[in-house]
Amino acid sequence: MTETSGHKDKKNITRLKAENHRLRDELAAARKEIDFRGALVQEAYHRTKNHLSVLLSTLNLQVRSHSGTEVEGALLDARSRVMAVLSLNDRFSRANDKSSMDAGPYIKGLVRAVFDMLAEKKSDIEL
Repeated sequence: MTETSGHKDKKNITRLKAENHRLRDELAAARKEIDFRGALVQEAYHRTKNHLSVLLSTLNLQVRSHSGTEVEGALLDARSRVMAVLSLNDRFSRANDKSSMDAGPYIKGLVRAVFDMLAEKKSDIEL
C-alpha cells in the first residue's frame, strides 16, 4: 500500500505542528530560566550592596571613635576601598547588558577611587 500525496502532506503538517509546539515550549522554558537567573543576579547585587553598606557604616562608626589616633588612617583607607567596591557594584548592577560589559569604565572608576584615596594621603602619584 502506498500513501497518497494528501495523506503524506497531512502527516508532515501534523509532525511540523508537533515540532513547532515543542520548540515553543522549550523557548518559553528558556525565557523563564533567563528571567529567573536575572532575578538571582539582581538579588546578589542588592545583597552585596546591603552588606557593603553595613560594613561602611561600621567603619564610619569606628573612624569617629578613633579620631586623632593612628588607627584612624587605616580605617579611612579601608572605608575608601569599601566605597570603591560599592561604587563598582552599583555600576555593574545598573548595566543594561550584563553579558558583555565593557570593563574599561569600571577599571577606570576603580583606579580613580584608588588615586583619590591616595591623594587624601598627599601621595606623589598622578593618573
